[in-house]
Amino acid sequence: MSVIIRPGGPDDVPAVGAVHSAARRAGYARILPPDALAAMDPDAMRAYWAERLPREAGTHQLLLAERDGAPVGFCYVGPGGDGRGLLCAIHVVPPAHGTGVARLLMAAALDALRSRGHDAFELWVLDGNDRAIAFYGKCGWKPDGTRRTGMLGDVETTQVRYTYA
Repeated sequence: MSVIIRPGGPDDVPAVGAVHSAARRAGYARILPPDALAAMDPDAMRAYWAERLPREAGTHQLLLAERDGAPVGFCYVGPGGDGRGLLCAIHVVPPAHGTGVARLLMAAALDALRSRGHDAFELWVLDGNDRAIAFYGKCGWKPDGTRRTGMLGDVETTQVRYTYA
């Protein structure tokens, strides 16, 4: 079973919405209340990406991971603060956890950001998202002490910034 990483586009919105929903529901199950998780259904995530992709088409890039033609993950990159490249999102469906898909996506994301002229990078992760935090640490990302709050649906969350150089 080989995994390919390819550029994504508007035709991939349904797949990205499904992957995003499955990954968030699994990853945030211990962080968010059930009603907030339920609101992250595939249709809601599809609508989110249908609006976001065209709006950011000139500044961001979507990369889709497929195994045997089926979408199993994606990442989304763009400009960050202080000239850094931003890893906006990286999500993998739970059945693909631990298979190397996330590492392939991470490498592709960093390559995409480098090709856009960035040599330092940042990402934001929900405080308490232990699986993601462990993954980022294994990939060389480090928290820089910056925190922010924001809304995820109707829930106020705290995010921690990680950097990579």
